[in-house]
Amino acid sequence: MARSSTNLLVSTLFGILLGGAGVAYLFVEENKRRKLEHRQRRMLYIPRVSDDSLDLEDGSDHSNLENRMDRLNNAIEDVRRKLETMGENGKVDKLH
Repeated sequence: MARSSTNLLVSTLFGILLGGAGVAYLFVEENKRRKLEHRQRRMLYIPRVSDDSLDLEDGSDHSNLENRMDRLNNAIEDVRRKLETMGENGKVDKLH
């Protein structure tokens, strides 16, 4: 009788431990799922840059943006010219 009661106690303890681990796992997975869902929902509401959204109300901001774009385009053109010159002089191998 004592042996079967000990086995019953050990089996019950293991059952409780396994059940607790299973429940803990379910809670962790549910928490991960909720965080992912929350992150995905939040991404839906992040404003996106589109052509329509670049309409600036203040003219100075628009002018500043145009100046920055012009400087960037000029820098790109300078780099392109330098690369062409280097290619003509044989300093740059073809990338193919």
